[in-house]
Amino acid sequence: MTTDPGQVHAGSLHGAERIALWSVVGAFCAFGMMWGICHVVLVDLQEALKLSTGALGAAMTFGVSTSIPSMLISGRLVDKLGPRALMAMTALLLAAGLLCFALARNYVTFCAAMAILYGSSGAYDVAINAAAIHIERTTKRRVIAYFHGAFSGVAAISGLSAGYLLSSAVPFRWIYIGLAVLMLVVSILVTSNPVLAHAKVSPPKPAGGNVSAINLLLVPTVLLVAAITTLSFLSENALQTWSSIYLRISLGVPVLIGSIAPAGVYAAMSLGRFITGYVVTRLGRCALLRISGVLTALGMVIALSSTIPWIVIAGFLFCGVAQSGLAPVAYSIGGDVAPDKAGQVTSIITTISYTGFLSGPALIGGLAELYGLRFAFGLVIVGGVLISILALYIKEPKPVQESLPSYALES
Repeated sequence: MTTDPGQVHAGSLHGAERIALWSVVGAFCAFGMMWGICHVVLVDLQEALKLSTGALGAAMTFGVSTSIPSMLISGRLVDKLGPRALMAMTALLLAAGLLCFALARNYVTFCAAMAILYGSSGAYDVAINAAAIHIERTTKRRVIAYFHGAFSGVAAISGLSAGYLLSSAVPFRWIYIGLAVLMLVVSILVTSNPVLAHAKVSPPKPAGGNVSAINLLLVPTVLLVAAITTLSFLSENALQTWSSIYLRISLGVPVLIGSIAPAGVYAAMSLGRFITGYVVTRLGRCALLRISGVLTALGMVIALSSTIPWIVIAGFLFCGVAQSGLAPVAYSIGGDVAPDKAGQVTSIITTISYTGFLSGPALIGGLAELYGLRFAFGLVIVGGVLISILALYIKEPKPVQESLPSYALES
């Protein structure tokens, strides 16, 4: 067994470090609450607008496509201004997008809401992950997996709560309005946080350490990590967005049971991400990527082996636990490639990997339109296998300097 070379045990945190840490945890939790509820309520909005799976997938793909330019810009903004400004601004935009969902009455306004939500979500994602990298560096602790675990845990509780509210005849549009108010409060709190104002992702540039974005993009480890995160995001999208639709529409289960799937997946991912910290310490980050890919494929095989709802849900949960550590560990490895350009590396990885979110809805929605959603879920099995294969070629990175040594691939 190997120990993650980046793991450093630090003493107790100072007051400012503790405030910064819990501020970032709060930002992850608010994000988790938003998505946990959105993935449950989306089914009701789909039915209200009478959208087919193909039309829904196309709208989601259009929405995710708007996140690409926002993420390309957000990496440089985080490196220059720090995460606070970007987090506050994008939380406000998320509130606007959620309000648009509450008011959507036709397909055009629905697509516009998707564009606002996903565009601002991509930039917010870059900001909170860059802030998490800053926390890792200042505290000398591997904590990103725990932040993502908090995101998933809150999303699970929120998803179940949304299912209960819907089953109690609470209008889904009022739930969207409540979420909009939540993100508005987050924007105000982040803006007024004095500790986050001093958080910077990139330290002063060392002599001879000038690494351009193009050079970072050409580093094999960055490309491999981005590819793995892309496949991970495709799996996450399938589980979080389509699992409730599969249960409620394809299998015809009641709304409360249907909400168990996305909420349960988030809970499983939360558990898996807290376990990830222990596994990484014992086996290393690269070993976790290799194991997780195989187990992700196995979980989806279980889910598709039966149409009995509880077996399907059990397979989804297993799949959620298995793939939960992929994204945070990939971000952690990417952040170590060029510590002085962590914001740009995070932006590059997030931008490339969001093609999983971008292509996922169209692929799954299109296949579901032609062959059914059960067949479309097979993409997750293929993705899990590919993740394990790609992870075989990654080893622990060393910081990139002006020249780019070929450290990133194993022979």
